Amino acid sequence: MPQYTPPVVGLDVYVGTMTRYLSGDWKTIVQQAGESMGTPVVMIRKNEAADAIRDPLQIRPAVIVWRGQLAKGLGIKLATPFDWGEEDTRPYFTDKPDWDGYLALLLLASYEEKGKARPEHLRDDAAKDRVLADARDKSLRYRQILLPAMWLPAPFDFVFTGEHLTGQRVTYGSAPNLLAALTELNERTFMGSPEDLGRWRFEGPTSEKPRPFERTARFALSVFLQLAEKAVSERLPIILDY
Repeated sequence: MPQYTPPVVGLDVYVGTMTRYLSGDWKTIVQQAGESMGTPVVMIRKNEAADAIRDPLQIRPAVIVWRGQLAKGLGIKLATPFDWGEEDTRPYFTDKPDWDGYLALLLLASYEEKGKARPEHLRDDAAKDRVLADARDKSLRYRQILLPAMWLPAPFDFVFTGEHLTGQRVTYGSAPNLLAALTELNERTFMGSPEDLGRWRFEGPTSEKPRPFERTARFALSVFLQLAEKAVSERLPIILDY
C-alpha cells in the first residue's frame, strides 16, 4: 500500500500555458517523482481557492480576455503583442529550486550588482538581507530577476504590477529579458558553460546546514536558465508556483 506523504509547501517554477496552469493539468517534479514510486504527494498552494474553476473550456476565454486587458493597459510600451498559444497541445516544463534556491539566486544578483562579496552560507533570514532589499529598490541590471513573480513571453525591458486572473496583484516581467539577465548574471559570476550548468542542475541542492551559498546559487541559476530558455523557445509564460 502506498505510503502517505504529508502536505508539501515549497516553491516550484512552471513554464506553460495559463489554461493548463489554472486548470491544474500539470504536475510538479515532486508529484512526478512520487507517482513513479507509487507515493501520492499533496500540494498546497498559498491563497488557492477551494472553489476555483478548473474547466479549460471556461478558463481559456478568460485568459484571452485577461491577456488583452494587460496589453491594452500597457499600450505603446509593447513592441510585440501578447499572443502566445493557449492550446491544450502546448507543452509544459517545471522544476523545483525551492525557496532556498530562489533566495540564493536573488542574493547572487543583488551582491553582483552592488559589487559586494558573496556570503559563504545562506542564512535563515536571507529574505531580510539588506543588500537584497537595496537591489530590489534600485536595480536596473537585474530587475527582471529580482522583482517579478510571473514572466510573459514578449520582450520588454520594464516590470509592472497588474491584476492576475485570480484577482491578486502580481508583478510581471518579460521571459526573453529574464533570460538575458540570467545569462549576464552567469557571465559576471560563475561563468558556467552549458556542461557546467547541466552538471549543477544534475547535482541538485544539498541538505547540508548551514546551506552553502555558492552551490545553492549555482543550482538555482541552472534551473532558471533552463526554464527561461524553454519559455523563450516555446513562447510560454513562466510562473513562480507556491
